[in-house]
Order: sequence, then C-alpha cells, then structure tokens
Amino acid sequence: MKVLYIVLSRLFQYYRKNKLIFILFIIGGISSSLAVAYFYGNGSTYMANRSSEEFYYREYEVYFRQNGEHYGEKEGVELASVKEGLELIDQELIEKVFFGVDISLEEYRDGYKTRLFSSTEETYLVAIRGRVYFMPEEEWSIIIPSDSKFKIGDTVNINGHGFEVIGQQTFNDYYIPYSAYEKLQLPVSDMVIISEKRPDYSEDQLLIQLQEVYPDSHIRSPWLWRLNERNEAVAAIIIIAVCYAVSITSFMFLFKYMIDSISDETVICLIVGGSKTEMSLMLFWETILLSLFSNGIGIGLHKLLYTSVFEKLNIAENIVYTLADYSIICLVMLVTSLIVVIPFVIRYYRKSLIDTRRMSVR
Repeated sequence: MKVLYIVLSRLFQYYRKNKLIFILFIIGGISSSLAVAYFYGNGSTYMANRSSEEFYYREYEVYFRQNGEHYGEKEGVELASVKEGLELIDQELIEKVFFGVDISLEEYRDGYKTRLFSSTEETYLVAIRGRVYFMPEEEWSIIIPSDSKFKIGDTVNINGHGFEVIGQQTFNDYYIPYSAYEKLQLPVSDMVIISEKRPDYSEDQLLIQLQEVYPDSHIRSPWLWRLNERNEAVAAIIIIAVCYAVSITSFMFLFKYMIDSISDETVICLIVGGSKTEMSLMLFWETILLSLFSNGIGIGLHKLLYTSVFEKLNIAENIVYTLADYSIICLVMLVTSLIVVIPFVIRYYRKSLIDTRRMSVR
C-alpha cells in the first residue's frame, strides 16, 4: 500500500510539472491501443471467420480406411451399411451428406485414382463453367474438377455407364447424382457430412455420435480449420506486439523526460533509505499504471464507438470483439510496455546518487 501511494504521488508529480508532456504521453498510449485493437481484428482471418457459417466450418470427413487401406472390400464399405449407421445419428444435426469412393478413370490421369462423390440437387461447389448442381430429373450427369481434361458435353464412362459433363468446379473431385451412385452400387471409402450449424467445439455432439457409430473410421472435424486460424492469429499477435513496441518506444522518451523532471524526489527517496531495486520496481509499477490507464481509455473508446466508427473501418465483415479479445489486447500491450521499459530501468539502476541529481530538469 505504501509503495502504491508513492507511485501515485510520483505520477501526480509527472502531471503537475509537465502537463503537456504527460498529456502527450497518454494520448500516444491511447492512439497506440486503438491501432492494436484495429490490427488485432483485421490482421488475421481468425476474427472475421469466428462466427462464419461457411460450409467448411461445418464439414466432417469420415474415412473408412486404416493405415492408408480401405475398410471392408477392396474399394470401401457397402453403401447400405454406411446409411444404416447414419440413421443412428441425430438427423437435426445434419444438413447434407456426400458419399465418395476412389475410382480409376482410364481416360483421366493415366489410370490414377480420383475421388467420386454423390450429390443431391444442391452443392457447395464453385462453378468454373456450366452448372455445379443437378436438376431433379438428371441422373447420368457429372460435374468435373478444375484440372480434368474433359469438357462440357463430353461423356465420362464409369462402370460401363456414360455420364454427360454438365459443369466444372474448383475442387479436385467428380460429382454425380446420388441416384446414379446408388444404382451403380458403388462402395463408400469417404463420406462428407455438412452439419446444420457450426459446432460447439467444446462439446461437438455430431463428432461424438460419428465416433460412436463408426469407431473404426478416421474422422476429420472442422476443428482443424479453427486450429489453423488460431495458429495464424498467434503469429499475427506477435507481429502486432512488435509494431506496438516500436510505436511506444518513442513515447518512452517522454516518460524518461518526466522521470528526469522529478529526480529531486528520487534522490530524496534514496537518501532516506530507498534502494535502487525499490526505485526500479516503482518504475515498473508506474509503467503498469500508465499503461492500464491509457490502454483502458483506448479500449473503452474502441468498444463505445465500435458500431458507429471503428466497424466501418474494418477491411473484413462480421468482426466481433468479445471481453476475452479486449483482455488479450490489454495483456499484450501491458507485457510489451514492461519489456520496452526495461532498458530505461537498467539505465537508472546504474546511475549513482550524484548522477541522478544531475539529471534534474531545471
């Protein structure tokens, strides 16, 4: 409590003796915190996509393989058995299901295997040419991948049946109507499930049920997308912290000026028994309080004016700041400020009593 009183007293002396410098220092801290908050939200895809309902944040891939080999028959498991398992899963959690199998097309890739998926009328494919969805009456039609040698109107032979190419899309897989997939009695080596809504990663009910129904399969959940974006966000935070450190270094020279201006008080503290270590710790406490004060104002302004001002400046849509985000921003700025002030603290620690007296600003 005594140390806090002395620190607050010194901060008041900074303001009393150097009002303009003190105000400039606080304004610099506020502007820096606003910049950090902006780049925290716009510097990575994590914030923009956190509430996204795009299909790849709801996509589960079930692989009926083990150590690279298919389960069951050579080319996969029976479609009927996979469908029986799906009936045991809460259907309210599922929006779409695609069944897939690895096949060899002699006309394509010199016989190398490619994936063929079943599809209902609607798909999530992005068109390059033609249509990337099937009409209800279409059965022997096919949508080809971007690197296929086939063209719109060509015929692709699969298990003795000809499929007319109606469209080309950006993914690497072929798509045929579900009715044709079922009539060809194709097995299933891969199954893609699109959930009805974005899952709760802390308790993913669909993933839990898939693991129970298909215990021997390998399941890839949409959590991988989120994990990759979190790793990207960590890298972005590090870059932001470095930029913040560079920006506040210039303001730290204002802080140095204010410290020099009350060197008389510092000398008195040393004379009456204060140690250099205690004075150094007080500089850290001053940095903490000044950082929390200026950053708190900056974060408060950002929160208060976000809808009316700052949201319009975002380069991405749907960026929502939570209390946790603001807490991370404050913590990053506080830790960075303490790191930046270390050289200044070391400088004062090495000064003798006489040198400290000479630093007084007249």
